Amino acid sequence: MQPTYYFDHARPEMLQFIPAGVKRVLDVGCGAGAFAAEVKRATGAEIWGIEISAEAAARARPVFAKLLVGDATQLAGALPDGAFDCIICNDVLEHLVDPFGLLATLRGKLAPGGRIVASVPNVRYVKNLVHLLAGRDWHYQDEGVLDRTHLRFFTRRSMLRSLAENRWAVERTQGMYPTKMRALFTLLNFVTFGHMADTKFMNFVYVFAPTA
Repeated sequence: MQPTYYFDHARPEMLQFIPAGVKRVLDVGCGAGAFAAEVKRATGAEIWGIEISAEAAARARPVFAKLLVGDATQLAGALPDGAFDCIICNDVLEHLVDPFGLLATLRGKLAPGGRIVASVPNVRYVKNLVHLLAGRDWHYQDEGVLDRTHLRFFTRRSMLRSLAENRWAVERTQGMYPTKMRALFTLLNFVTFGHMADTKFMNFVYVFAPTA
């Protein structure tokens, strides 16, 4: 079970990835609706949501034109086809047994020219590598890269490869939440001739669209 505060992050830094001119947006794993409220204010779009926590959904309901409560993998198929200009999956895919199965379903829910925006934790994050290599430990926590409810783990490279294999074209990827261990990161990246550049970020954001 996630702590209550897990559902309340507004994450305004994610607004930059929402395409311009969206009219209808789906927020998968919308929590208590804090980010959806930011999107609604910024774009004026009609917002739909899916949330597995009934408690969080009850608080989120005023934000949404329509809100489905339950497992997204079971509910997504009932959404109208071709309905959404943008589908948001902020820290959702890593919680699923079959994240690319869900994305396959969501493909048909995108309007022509629609995009999916997904924020995904980076298992190569330098803080995580320190715990694994120096501390010899893999310690699950209440949130972050090693959130105890995560079922899947991705690096930037593995996520890009998986999206390509599942017929998604990535239009933008950007690292988010840089490490505070700046000196260590800088040293590791220097001695590896830039090989560790991706370890700077706790998450990567991917903006992608279906390929033909």
